[in-house]
Amino acid sequence: VHTVAKALTLPVDFTATIATTITDRAGNQLAPLEMPWAWTVPAWIKLPPLPSAMPPRLAVDAAGRPLVAFVTLDTFSGNGVYNLGVARFQGGSWDTSMGAPTTNVDTARNGYSLVLDSKGQPTLAWPASVPAFSGHPKVYVGSWTGSSWNTQFPPLDAVTDSGTDPSLPSVAVDASGRPVVAWRENTG
Repeated sequence: VHTVAKALTLPVDFTATIATTITDRAGNQLAPLEMPWAWTVPAWIKLPPLPSAMPPRLAVDAAGRPLVAFVTLDTFSGNGVYNLGVARFQGGSWDTSMGAPTTNVDTARNGYSLVLDSKGQPTLAWPASVPAFSGHPKVYVGSWTGSSWNTQFPPLDAVTDSGTDPSLPSVAVDASGRPVVAWRENTG
């Protein structure tokens, strides 16, 4: 193996060729590659800050555009609440115009999850009590349609006992675009 340490000025496209004079221990020559190896190395993109009261969730669509689920710390009835928000990076800044998949409060206290479908549209899952601080928490799901949030999915609950709380949801999207959700249910 021969390497040459060389500084690259990014962004850059480069191609690597491997000499066919390379042999294995038995003396067999490397078969010629049908095409050279090629890479595109983009420059790092420094994005503007997007404050989040909890660790954000990042997804990148097929075109390389980032989308972030983030959390705001707000006050509701004298209590600190963690509300879910979504932002897509467009035109050099974070666009929060798609809003959140819910107007309920305290939607991110017990975790949340983000995934993009094959069209690059986000689906989120989050556990919450509706209304806030009353009732038995359930896991909710919302998918962006391109113009609004589809939240018509039934709330998820593994146990009907009100002594359990769902947390830490994880969402994926199947080949048909339907959400698949797993979560932790604390049963004591």
